Amino acid sequence: MIFHQTLDKQVLRVFENTQYRWFTLGGDVVQAIMAKAQPEAILLAIPQALMMFVLWQSKAKTVLNLGLGAGGLERALTHHHDFDITVVEQQAKIITMAQHYFNLPDKVQVIADTAESFLAKTHHSFDVILCDIYQHERTPQALFHSKFYLNLSKKLTPTGCALISINSNAEQLTRLLTILRSLHLHVSLIDFNDYKNIVVLISKAPLPNKTQLMTFNQQQASSLNIDFLPYIERTHAVSAAKWFIDQ
Repeated sequence: MIFHQTLDKQVLRVFENTQYRWFTLGGDVVQAIMAKAQPEAILLAIPQALMMFVLWQSKAKTVLNLGLGAGGLERALTHHHDFDITVVEQQAKIITMAQHYFNLPDKVQVIADTAESFLAKTHHSFDVILCDIYQHERTPQALFHSKFYLNLSKKLTPTGCALISINSNAEQLTRLLTILRSLHLHVSLIDFNDYKNIVVLISKAPLPNKTQLMTFNQQQASSLNIDFLPYIERTHAVSAAKWFIDQ
């Protein structure tokens, strides 16, 4: 362990060995990990899935990331692409940790605020909005309320998309899908074998279907060195996602 600090009644710890550096918050679950020899690499499944937008958002310029963590998305995006990236992180200590221990790129604009507060008051719009935030290892309740998604949809450009990691029960997911349908958004879901999370893809414009995503994946041979095929295979249009709710 190379660093520890109390954060919101939890202990924030940073660890490293010869190959990796990672952090935990309030337990033993690895929140994020960085390869020291290749810091731009994204190693964990959920952050990899959040990056799927690169397959079809070839004209995207502006990215908003809600929740900083160790800055893995920011390192990857600034290394491989030229996005204008804004990050919103509620905890100032997380921002400091990412800067000091996880090579957070200087060009990234970081704002200390809650995701819901920032979405409600910003006047900027974004081509891509990413969200992977937790409170005590749970998805915040704000992410199951209509106001959050109403504000989020207003901040998306007409062809933009959002990818949001959610850890939900059946009741919460039903509520979320109902909210998204009421806002007339296009929705797909990605599920995982080894995680309880679901990544929700949201767009004002139609999302590419599974066949199109597979074609994009083959054509692009992702500069991020991520094979998106496992996530594409587990992508489901919301009209075909009733089984998520039934479970």
